[in-house]
Amino acid sequence: MTARPGCRRPKEQGSATVYGVAFIGLLVVVAMIAATVAALLVGHRRAAAGADLAALAGASAIQQGRPPCVEAARLARANRVLMLRCVRRGQVVTVVVATDVVPAIGPAIGQATGPGTRGTGTGSGGAPGSGWTVRSMARAGPVA
Repeated sequence: MTARPGCRRPKEQGSATVYGVAFIGLLVVVAMIAATVAALLVGHRRAAAGADLAALAGASAIQQGRPPCVEAARLARANRVLMLRCVRRGQVVTVVVATDVVPAIGPAIGQATGPGTRGTGTGSGGAPGSGWTVRSMARAGPVA
């Protein structure tokens, strides 16, 4: 059959809208993944800085005759990290700290394996089990 002059058949009207919505959805997913990676990097740096400062505070406390792990825990709390372990061997203090990172994709991802299976509840942005835990270790002592 031939079309009559002046009468157009609808071809693919509205397909640009579908492609536009799909493209915007893809951009949102990429942005959320990038935000999650950025949050993990910030959490890693926070944990590393907290561990370094806590270990240095512990080593300084040894030289001043105070208990090193008490001072290290105080400084860890001030840096919004949770001190998991503190060990003194002679003049050297080793600390392990952790902090929570809440993924930008949503807190529900942190609860995929069950409540309370992830996270430390350090107050860094989420409730226990709402994100990923980033740990760091540092060691400090006198320079030989």
